[in-house]
Amino acid sequence: MAICDAVESETNDSFEAYCKEAFNSDHNVIAAGLDLVSDRCIFIKPKMYIMHLDWFDGSYVDKMKVMGLQIKKTTIPKQIGTDLTKFVERILKKEDWRKIQEDIVEYKDSIRNRENVLDIGIPGGIKGIEDYTMRYLAKEEGLRIPSHISASILYNACLEAYDDKDSPKIVSGSKIKSYVLTTPMNEFKRIALPTDLKTPPAWFIEHFIGNIDRDGQALRLIDKPLSPILTAIGEIIPTKKSLLFDDLVFY
Repeated sequence: MAICDAVESETNDSFEAYCKEAFNSDHNVIAAGLDLVSDRCIFIKPKMYIMHLDWFDGSYVDKMKVMGLQIKKTTIPKQIGTDLTKFVERILKKEDWRKIQEDIVEYKDSIRNRENVLDIGIPGGIKGIEDYTMRYLAKEEGLRIPSHISASILYNACLEAYDDKDSPKIVSGSKIKSYVLTTPMNEFKRIALPTDLKTPPAWFIEHFIGNIDRDGQALRLIDKPLSPILTAIGEIIPTKKSLLFDDLVFY
């Protein structure tokens, strides 16, 4: 911080002459200031990083700053994003990597085994489903439908097939949660549910709960968001097999 203060002072002292030369102005409205201090960071690529902050906005802190990473985006449930951020925070605070790996594997198991499937849906927003539905029903050749739209089309079709007049239809503007199917239904590899539903429809529980690919859900909710972060520090997503291998070889 002492170095930053010195650089800030020297830089700001130079702006008066710069403004006079560049803008012929005696009014200096340009100033540099210390924004934050971080003891450890992981940089994946430009505008994608996670930092543990010691000092921020004029105060000493103990907090995380995340930029551009999936763990902060709406493509995973908010609570899961928070939990994954805590794992990375433990890495940045130099906790034992072996213990963190074990906890990640245990956490993945807990996600796979969640009784309430609403907790493990992949969030998404819907646009243009009406157009895609018409083109799908018209059997348009070469039609490529985004996976979350396709999942929503299947849900809407099930509303009709199971004569469900109580559950809301998915339309443009809807928020959804989607689920990977272990066994695809025709060309549909996912099915969606509206986020507003408090409980899944009876037909979903009967015909789809047992067909949800829980490994696929865990892959998209945990492995994919964590992978670029761990790759940047030379690590991989831990699994039970990788932990067993480490036990046999290194411990």
